[in-house]
Amino acid sequence: MDFALPLTFIAMVMPSLKKSPAIAAALSAGVVALLANSLPYRLGLIIAALVGIVVGTFLENKTHSEPIPELPIQANLRKSLNDSQITKEQK
Repeated sequence: MDFALPLTFIAMVMPSLKKSPAIAAALSAGVVALLANSLPYRLGLIIAALVGIVVGTFLENKTHSEPIPELPIQANLRKSLNDSQITKEQK
């Protein structure tokens, strides 16, 4: 019965691993979790999660070259800030 929880977790995670950054993040976190298993207070799991997040974010940003589109509210805010700076410079 000790294998039921990890098996359930693996079954839930595997379908979401479709891109290489997600696979690399999962593998790096798994390796770090195994290597840091002996740390007290289960710090190995926290470190493994942080390593997975960092690896996944780094690889996702590295492979994602197209700019992220702005939301309309961001574009409006940027425009109003630029307009207010222009009016201050004119004074």
